[in-house]
Amino acid sequence: RSLSGSCIRRIHTILKASYSQAIAQGALANNPFSAAKQPKKERSKAVPFENAEVAQILKIVNTESVNPLLEPALLIAFHTGLRLNEITGLQWQDIVLEYSDNKRPYIRVRRAVSRDYDATKIIYSKTKTGIVRDVSISSELATYLKNYKQVQAKQLPQTPNTPVICDMSGGIMHGDILSKALRRLMSKHGMREELTWHSTRHTHITELLIYGTPIEVVRVRAGHS
Repeated sequence: RSLSGSCIRRIHTILKASYSQAIAQGALANNPFSAAKQPKKERSKAVPFENAEVAQILKIVNTESVNPLLEPALLIAFHTGLRLNEITGLQWQDIVLEYSDNKRPYIRVRRAVSRDYDATKIIYSKTKTGIVRDVSISSELATYLKNYKQVQAKQLPQTPNTPVICDMSGGIMHGDILSKALRRLMSKHGMREELTWHSTRHTHITELLIYGTPIEVVRVRAGHS
């Protein structure tokens, strides 16, 4: 079967790094992948979830998801519009769950999760714009996260640096795992094929605009440059 552009780009990155290492060790004279062009990233039109679809997928992940991290990650996504790699980059120190000095609970978006140059390790990196931003959250999401934090603390050692969305050992994880799990669930239940994880972000932004939120406020909240 044909490979997607993202898959080809990842293979290219790994092979190019491998050949570069071979050159450094004196096993090869040149890198054939240096001149090979990667396919351009495919840009698909963003499609937001309808209100009924939001309720549907949240009910599904609450009742039958095999990945317990889907529900908290999706709730953060729908409530804040954060990018998936920003959600997986969140640590508990980044989330203020109580009102303070007349300021609502909020999430401080400081970092993202990505792969290293060789695409072999999962690492922390800057956000897309490199700008730290505060995103206010509803009392509903704050209450959910308080309860989720308590549940997580019973399952693994928890510190301020512990990722909110983490693997079984408390380590950072790549968003691909969540994205693929969501796609499988939506496919199983016959939801629209064009819906992706990124649709959660556009759902939140669309909702803000519908309710008359100023464009500049939306821009800052979404982390657009």
